[in-house]
Amino acid sequence: MPGSTSTPTKDRPYHHGDLRGALILEAISQVEAVGMEHLSLRSVAHEVGVSPSAAYHHFADKDALLTAVALEGVAQLNVSMASAMARYPRGEAASAQERASAAGLAYITFAVDHPNLFRIAFSGHCPRPPEREKNPLIVELFDDLVATGVLPAELREGSEEVMWSAVHGMATLVLEGMFAVDEVPRCLAALERMMRLRP
Repeated sequence: MPGSTSTPTKDRPYHHGDLRGALILEAISQVEAVGMEHLSLRSVAHEVGVSPSAAYHHFADKDALLTAVALEGVAQLNVSMASAMARYPRGEAASAQERASAAGLAYITFAVDHPNLFRIAFSGHCPRPPEREKNPLIVELFDDLVATGVLPAELREGSEEVMWSAVHGMATLVLEGMFAVDEVPRCLAALERMMRLRP
């Protein structure tokens, strides 16, 4: 269907000048609905109301679009964690502990609420960060834990990776039905005790 003469049949997210963003939003919607395996660049273009050639101008192929979706998934996850952590001020031990709990719970809640987006965010479609580059949000969290005396400074090295691995594993086990989501707070509390984040 020629893109220059077609008229969208329903409200679309596309506005002139932001086609790339509209394609990503529609791709996210399709990934959340049917999973990344069934995503079609042509279908995304159709739903946005443009020709496939217009979509290919922004994304060389389906994999390129999936990479953009994966990066957006990571960004949305970080926003969810930041929002949860923002409820607790920095600089106090009790608040630092609550920020750690809130970050872990937000991570797993995002996975439960957006399972397909979560999966693609940590798939091979998401570019790996440069070696040793860490998530600034998590670095800030652990800086505060050390500064407030919750986490001994000598235990800081590698702590972000350990916490991330454990929480990500928890999220995956919940998604796979290995244990119920209402068990998460208890498991997070046990993790925090093991990492000496709580007495």
